[in-house]
Amino acid sequence: MIDTGMFVYPWDIPDVGDFARDYAATGLNAVAPALSYHHGNVLQARTGRVGRIDQAAVAFTPNPALYRDVVPAVHREAADRGVVAGIRDWCRETGRHFSAWTVYLHNSTIGAARPDLCVENHAGDRYRHALCPANPEVRQYALGLTRDILDQFQPDSLLAESATYRTALHGDHHEIANTRIGTAAMWLLSLCFCPHCLEKTAAERPDLDVEKARTLCGWLLVDLLNRETAIHGNDMAQVASLFLEYPEIHQYQRERQRRVTEFIADIRTAAHSRSVNFRVFPSSTPFELCASFLEGYSFRDNAGAADVLVPLLYSPGETFPLVRNTIRPRDATTPLGMVLTLHPARYPGRADFLGAVREAVADGEKPRCVYVYNYSLASRERLSWLPEAVRILEAADTAGDGAGNADL
Repeated sequence: MIDTGMFVYPWDIPDVGDFARDYAATGLNAVAPALSYHHGNVLQARTGRVGRIDQAAVAFTPNPALYRDVVPAVHREAADRGVVAGIRDWCRETGRHFSAWTVYLHNSTIGAARPDLCVENHAGDRYRHALCPANPEVRQYALGLTRDILDQFQPDSLLAESATYRTALHGDHHEIANTRIGTAAMWLLSLCFCPHCLEKTAAERPDLDVEKARTLCGWLLVDLLNRETAIHGNDMAQVASLFLEYPEIHQYQRERQRRVTEFIADIRTAAHSRSVNFRVFPSSTPFELCASFLEGYSFRDNAGAADVLVPLLYSPGETFPLVRNTIRPRDATTPLGMVLTLHPARYPGRADFLGAVREAVADGEKPRCVYVYNYSLASRERLSWLPEAVRILEAADTAGDGAGNADL
């Protein structure tokens, strides 16, 4: 059966019973509440309010015995009201799939308190929104968070977001630049040269001069930011050219990808030790799939790491068949799901959204799960599209050709 669910903010649910009644009307058979999330200001269309998420926090009371020095902040109201447990219990009672949506390395609260845990660029600047997956304290925190969620909620699946490096710029308050930051510059600006990344890379690649790679990164970045080099549409060609012309930077990127692969493997091992299905976003930034390398994700290196790989289909023109065909030469085996957004910039109207759903199940390998972003933010009009989307998916499931529709 295809799991069909929406992402949900637990702190926006005043009453689990009312939520259950309204959510059931969508026809969806899965729910993905945010158990760990980041800062944000979010417009809630159905209430007309702007909700402020003041800290990167978990929506439950953590077990301190599972952590060392780094313990997650808590969204106290949601935790005290037991919202996540209430949703989980409702899922158990109604046979819905409960997916624990967990944000890992995007955490400005921990980053502000512990800048030594954050990504460090070529010049020594730290990005407080971006914890570094090579840092052993960060990995210990992530394992503690994973075990905490698994022990307290016994989810049907763990959905890992930002289990990768973060990009340098991510929409922080008054993030200011007065020059064009193309894909190549963003990539160079996002490379981490913290002591742990340097040490691990030097150990794995003793032939690579890591300090030379750092210096080269800075020189190339400054050059790109100070010259008018870009032609519309050639950003990725610039990245490919740098890979070919500067093998030191390419090798450093490969080691960066190794750190992400190791981090994801740690979480997978914890999930599987408790027989929980493990699902992964290859990136949590809404750029096109082929740009996942900006976050250090390698489809080839992570082939088989997830029980389901769940790409975001947020970029214009991205469809499930297109994304599937893009991934398969790099990862031929991992089952695929997808995330659709209800944002008007992506789907101007009902027909566009339902067309994307129909295309996903029209032929060949079908998605194992379909998540929709986001119940807490969606307008009433766009929520009304979901029952028809569910009917399309259920009909495809029933008709199934045996490809990609096995129970998870």
